[in-house]
Amino acid sequence: MNDDDLSLAITKVETGINTDYIAELYGKITWMIKRGQELKGELEARMEQIINETGQPIEWVIDDEGHKMCFWNGHDKSVKCIDVGKALEFLMGLSMDDAQACLSANAFKHGSFRKLMKQLGREAEFDQFFKTVVKDKLESGEELPKKLQNLNTRFIT
Repeated sequence: MNDDDLSLAITKVETGINTDYIAELYGKITWMIKRGQELKGELEARMEQIINETGQPIEWVIDDEGHKMCFWNGHDKSVKCIDVGKALEFLMGLSMDDAQACLSANAFKHGSFRKLMKQLGREAEFDQFFKTVVKDKLESGEELPKKLQNLNTRFIT
């Protein structure tokens, strides 16, 4: 089944259609995506090997206007705080503006923050510090109530 066939098949999905048809179509698309990702990984590994061997990037023209797609071997770099206490102690010695400039928007663990606020009897103030955004999304899995992650009936009394 090619992508034109899939596009046509998708147009047939409408209210009242047999869910077996949807399941079959979804399975085919999911398999194609998975296989495509596997093949892409194989190709990228080979491209990396060629770039290492030749020392040259791999590039090709992608449209009639001469735009190019270029691949080269880069490096992943990550930096992680290894001593939060010392870093926080350092920031506390600075002005509020300087300290704030060193924090990201998600510098705080909202769950721990909420728990501490509850212990201090100040849980009502949580929304002054954190914004919760809930977005609907299509989910998949076994038949479970929406957003239920895990249910072990041994612990229900």
